[in-house]
Amino acid sequence: MKVLISTIAIAGMMLSCSAQTCKKEELSKGYQWVRNNPFTITALALMDDFDIETYKNGGFNSITIWKPKESIISQAVAANIPVFMHNSPAKKGTIESAKAFAARFHKKIPNIVGWLVIDEPKPELFEKSRQLVDYTRKLNPERMMISTFQGAEDQQGYDRELIETLGIDIVMYDQYPFMKKDSRIYKRDSMRMTHLAIARKVALEQGIPYWAWIQTFSDEHRRYPSESELRMHVYIHLAAGFSGISYFTYDQWGMVEKGQAAPRPVYYAVEDVNKEISKLGETLKMLHSTDIRYVPGTETKVADGIDDWKKNAGKETRIKSIAASNNISSYGGVIGFFNDDNKKSYFMLVNLSCGPDKSSAQTAQSFSIDITPDVSHILRLNRRSGRWEKIMLKDGSLSVTLPGGTGDLFKFE
Repeated sequence: MKVLISTIAIAGMMLSCSAQTCKKEELSKGYQWVRNNPFTITALALMDDFDIETYKNGGFNSITIWKPKESIISQAVAANIPVFMHNSPAKKGTIESAKAFAARFHKKIPNIVGWLVIDEPKPELFEKSRQLVDYTRKLNPERMMISTFQGAEDQQGYDRELIETLGIDIVMYDQYPFMKKDSRIYKRDSMRMTHLAIARKVALEQGIPYWAWIQTFSDEHRRYPSESELRMHVYIHLAAGFSGISYFTYDQWGMVEKGQAAPRPVYYAVEDVNKEISKLGETLKMLHSTDIRYVPGTETKVADGIDDWKKNAGKETRIKSIAASNNISSYGGVIGFFNDDNKKSYFMLVNLSCGPDKSSAQTAQSFSIDITPDVSHILRLNRRSGRWEKIMLKDGSLSVTLPGGTGDLFKFE
């Protein structure tokens, strides 16, 4: 099929909502913050030899400071880069000591935009965590209060209770799927993302934005992701409506080697994908996620908890069929559905194919989408330029080839 593409400048931001029918003024504080700030791309920094220029060159527009290292703080303040500050009592610490910490760095770091309050708290810490949230919020009500889900036997129950009890503005979750084959937990966790769908569901129910931690580290059990795997881990979250990306970690065992500023290969993969999501994110942060579905490939389903695509998924009746070409050994894809405030319909298609030591070029895959014949064209957001492109359709047929782990955002006019 021959495809005619013309470029259309983005005329303005599309507005959306955290609930299907709410108006802009009814948006939660977290959603208002997400809309009014650049799409969040951050990473967790740990080491004394931190270099702010290397960090910013990686495409990060904010920084997450885990420990109060003076070398990191001073550079972040001098650069006036937005800061997400972690605050959690040490093993022998108390909530009072955490409050004192918040009061101290509230003044020391004027460019704090959010507090990561007690990362992955256990249920028995929820009430004390709420005390810390309330105290920290009074210091500066404009700053976001954030926490992270931990794994739990009753995952939905835990996720829901955390949001309701802590009263946070934004919630995060993590799942680090790239395992070493000799790890004792390889079979349990490798390439499985069971919590993604649950985190999305609960956050949408609670009406707050949800962000993702992305794996960029290696330890006893886990390995560095390849370029195609890194892309897959980022793009599957974008398709599910996650409106902020945070990489774990930047330094130490992460993107930059301990003791020197030399980036590891994963740094360059992150740098490249950040160029794309900084463009895509400005539209995605304004949309409401309505559904996410799996498009089967030839390999084991990796998107556990995500139902297979079927007609009328996402209440989008114009897509009649969708299929992966299966010309390679593949994980298939996911398709996420979105609406804006004007009820315009969008979808993001992601190629899940990836592999250790494989590039996105090596794992490229084609998808065929059959659209109702009354649709003459569709718009695609160029990942690099941030401009909408018009794709003319012939007999409702759309053929899309995506690099491994990568997605495209489409819009029906």
